[in-house]
Amino acid sequence: MTIREREFEDQDGDFQQWTVMAVLVDAEKSTSLPAGVVVAADLDLAAGQVSRHLPALPSGACYLVATPCEVEVDRASGHLRTMPKTSWVSRLWREEAGWAWGEWVPVPRDLPERWPGSPACRHRV
Repeated sequence: MTIREREFEDQDGDFQQWTVMAVLVDAEKSTSLPAGVVVAADLDLAAGQVSRHLPALPSGACYLVATPCEVEVDRASGHLRTMPKTSWVSRLWREEAGWAWGEWVPVPRDLPERWPGSPACRHRV
C-alpha cells in the first residue's frame, strides 16, 4: 500500500480529506500537542500547518498522525459523512528552520483509538 499524498480523489473516485494532529509520546503516556487539528485535501499542507504551530519540546518523541477520510453524501439527509481509513504516522524532529517530518508509515494496530485531549471525533486508528 502506498500513501496518496496530494490527491483529493482516491482510486475509486471518492473524495478524500486528511485530518492531521501532533502527539507526544514519552515513557508514561501519549498526549496530543497544542497545535490543533488540521483538515485538508493535501497531506503536506495539513502536516505543514500543524508543524508550524508546535512549541519547542524538551523531551519525548513527537509524531504527526494523519487519517484519510472519504467524504460521502448521505442522500437521505443531504449531509456529508466521513469514513475514516487506516491512519499514518510520521516522526517529527527539530531543525534550525523549525520542525521537519519523515516518511509516513501505517499506524500499528495497538495504538489508542483516541489521543487524550483530541476532539472526540474521527481519530480511529
